[in-house]
Formats: sequence, C-alpha cells, structure tokens
Amino acid sequence: MKHDAVAVIDFGGQYAHLIATKVRRHGVLAEIRQPEDPIEAFARYRGIILSGSPSLSAFGEDSVYNKAIYDLDVPILGFCFGHQEIAKHYGGAVVHGKQEWGRADLHITGNVPGLTSQAFAVNESGVVVGTDGAPIEGVNIWGSRVNTRPGAPGPVDFRNDSTGPDGTFTLDRMEPGTYSLNVNHAGYANQVLSAEAGTENLRIVLEKGKSIAGRVLLPDGSPAEGIWVNAQGGDQANGSDRTDDDGSFEIENLKDGTYTVRANAGRPFRFGGGPDDTPSLLPAVQEGVAAGSQNIELRLRAGAMVEGTIRDEMGNPINGANVWVREVGGGGTSGWGRTGPDGRFRVTGLEPGRRFSVGANHSDYGVAAAVETLYAATDWIIENGESDPRAVAAGATPYLDMFGVVAGGYYLARSALAARRLIDAGEGTAFLENKLVTARFYADQILPQAAARLPAVTAGAERLFEIDAEHF
Repeated sequence: MKHDAVAVIDFGGQYAHLIATKVRRHGVLAEIRQPEDPIEAFARYRGIILSGSPSLSAFGEDSVYNKAIYDLDVPILGFCFGHQEIAKHYGGAVVHGKQEWGRADLHITGNVPGLTSQAFAVNESGVVVGTDGAPIEGVNIWGSRVNTRPGAPGPVDFRNDSTGPDGTFTLDRMEPGTYSLNVNHAGYANQVLSAEAGTENLRIVLEKGKSIAGRVLLPDGSPAEGIWVNAQGGDQANGSDRTDDDGSFEIENLKDGTYTVRANAGRPFRFGGGPDDTPSLLPAVQEGVAAGSQNIELRLRAGAMVEGTIRDEMGNPINGANVWVREVGGGGTSGWGRTGPDGRFRVTGLEPGRRFSVGANHSDYGVAAAVETLYAATDWIIENGESDPRAVAAGATPYLDMFGVVAGGYYLARSALAARRLIDAGEGTAFLENKLVTARFYADQILPQAAARLPAVTAGAERLFEIDAEHF
C-alpha cells in the first residue's frame, strides 16, 4: 500500500527529525532525505520541507543540494536556513538582521505570483461622524482581535488610531479575524462594535454623550470620598468615576438607555499592621437609572467585621498570614485580609447578622496553605468578575502563575507521598530518595511564591487605568 508522504531534507540542523515527528503526528508519512539525493528520489513526495542548518545564508554560507526540487510541482516549506534558501532561489536577498529571535515586520516590495500582503496583514479604514454627518477629529479607535479558539485567552492583537480633521482613521497591519472596536471621544457616547479586519469605508456615527451624576454618602449621611462608582448597561459601553471629597461623581460619555449604578465600598486588605479605624461598609446599588439622570444619591450600608490574631502552635503571632472569611452556607469568600507583625487581622465589608467561618494560611506551612491561597484568589475572582471585570482582568496573569505554582506543588507532594510509601515498605532506591528531595526543594523555594501573588491578583485595576489610553 502506498501512502502520501512528505520529504524532510536534513541540512544538519538540530530539528530535522523533530519536524518529521510533528508531521507524522498529523497522520502524514514523513521521511528524512539527504541534500545530495538525486531528483528521482523526490518524485513520489507530495511536499518537501527544507530544515534548518548550522550554515547561514546571510553570510554567504551554502549547503550543496539538488536545486531541481524547485522545479517539482509540489509545495515546498522552509524552516530557518531552508526558508532563506527558498528566498535566495526566487531572487530574494538574505541579510543578517539586528536580532535572531522575535517578531519582525514583513514587507512585500514586488509582485510574486500567489503572494499578496492580504495573506499576512490588512488595513481597516473608515470615518467617524456626528449625528449631523459632520466629521469628528481626535476620536480614539482601539481595535482588539477576538480569539475564537476554544479555551484560548482573550484578545490577541491590538491596533489603535485617532481620526484626523476629516474624521478618517486607519488601523494598519491587522491580522485576519474579527475585531472589537472601542470608539471614544470626550463629549460623545462611547461605542463598541465588531468588524472584520480589512473592512473599508467603515462609517461610525457617534451621538452626544449623556452623564449620570450624584453623590455617595456614608451610613451617617456624610460624604464618601474616593469611592468608585460604576454604571453598567448590558451591551452598551459602560463607565465609571471616583467620588470627590464631597462625595460627588459624574459618569460621562454614556449612550441613551438605562443603567445599574453601583458604589463599590470595597473590602480593605490588611497587608501588615493591626486593626485600624477603617469603617466596614457595603456597596450601594441603584437599578434602572436613565442616562442623563442627575443628583442621584447612593448611601453605603454599614457592614460587619471580623478581627482577631493568628498564632502558631507555640502561641507566637504569625506575620503575613492570609486570612479569609466565608459565610456559612454561602459558598464563596466574603472577605479576606493579611496579618501584621503582631499577628492581628481585620476583615470588613461583611453582611451583618450572618455566620462566618474563618481560615488562614501562610507560605511557611506547606501545600495546604498554598491551596487555600488559591481558593481565596479564586473566590475573589468569582465575587468581583461581574461587578468589576477590569479588576479581575488586571490580576489574570498573577492568578495563572499562582495556579501553576500550586498545581506543581500538589503533584510533587503526591509523588513524594508515593515514594515515601515505597521506601517505608523496603523498596527504597536513589530515584525515590531524589523524589523526596525534589519535593522538599519545591516546597521551600517555589511554593511560597503562590502566597506572594495573592496581593497582585486582588490589587484591582485602579493603577492600570490611571494612565489615559492615548498615553500607552
């Protein structure tokens, strides 16, 4: 039985056999061929791959091979040196760049049959006008490509531009795919829309923005300073503002419609130091607020608190322990904090009249502590994901780092327990003893990093968004 096959020409690079293995895993037979093989040896292949080589085309180095392969009616793919050889064969010049690795821009300067810039990157252009049809200058357009692969992370490509005096913009070098366009300009309602990369003559109409303004008060009626207020309106672009010293806020650039307005009291963390006089507050929420509403009043509610001291088995206070409070039967974390040098903690923002369980962990106290830290971070993400998605997104990377550290510690601990059982049964070997050493090293040197990432996960997005978009 004959099978379709691909030839991999081995120029002496370190990945020729790996390339062949990868091809075979896709169900295609791949065979290693030598550069000096006669052209007749390649007649039966449906494709040819040129591997890498220690030689560098950019420095005039070459490998002797049968260049008649380029006359075969089969596709040819090149890696590294192989790619350089293909370029040289078709009249290209290969020169040494400033770097060997990393992203590079590809510029197509001539007409090559079957090769166009459309295959690599495209431009998107359009105009932004007001409801009267007049162009608007200085509008910021941010485009982020939506990643549609299952299980893949969020946007993977970003482009931005600002409109000129004629209202036109161009997002250049966009990768093919669907982009989410965030369009914003002072005095106009923010707008979010989707468009395919390469769309031309896109016409975006901005309507005059409306605002929602009011005051946030403490439970005793005094103004609440420094409170973040969010307006969320479903598919509409949302907005936020922070209260001034008199408790006032104004959320601008909103589209016409109704919004849920939420004053986020926050739950203060205790990263060092004992209890202070920070009040325990709960958020205030008002639904169905129409864009354009003024003088609305949001009064924060008084919350309960839990405070205490974390000690070790000898009664000594533990500094830097993570403390979480969970409502009994509630299913999630209600609050968290961290002990100071005196071992004291204070968790605020709890619903009055509820029962809570209290737990704590510390990086010096094993895998269980790291797992509990991961639980605390996960609960925080679940709790804040809907009300403050930007804060959750800002902590995504340290959370994934934490997850990896904890997962590694969990599996190394399991392997250490298995090794210990075999050693205790008289089946000890140097291999098993090294399993124990590896697990101990990980617990001492790597696992404490999980707790260190918790503050970064829960830090929120306030600092991130202090910088205006146009200054990034």
